[in-house]
Amino acid sequence: MGKSDRETVKLKQIEGPMAFDFAKIRRLRMDFPLEKIGKYTMLKLSGKISSDRMRSSALYKYLVKLVADGTIFIALNMEELEMLDSSAIGAIIYTYKKIQNQNGSIVIVGGNNIINGILEINNICEIIKKFMTLEEFKAFNKI
Repeated sequence: MGKSDRETVKLKQIEGPMAFDFAKIRRLRMDFPLEKIGKYTMLKLSGKISSDRMRSSALYKYLVKLVADGTIFIALNMEELEMLDSSAIGAIIYTYKKIQNQNGSIVIVGGNNIINGILEINNICEIIKKFMTLEEFKAFNKI
């Protein structure tokens, strides 16, 4: 894929109770690369997403921004994700509820044994469709 096929969400300062320093996120290189696959916007998650590393909060704010901008079909690519904590799970569930109310969809793609175990323990795959590989997801989208 060329650069024209990918984009990065431009994060803006959110006012009020959700105020957050997006400049700090940028300094810490916490963007989540985006790719358009069919009608889905795919976020590529990597490394560890936990509250002690501020990445759970960054993920939450990023997802809030996407939904606020009208994105209602989101795919979370977890192929390179090493770990996520309960606050990251909360961000995913919050997004699921928001986009479900708008007739959208959120799906999960990939994940190692640790990620799959975390998702299974939290019953995430009972409410959010999960694809084992990117190829399976692309076939679902007929790409």
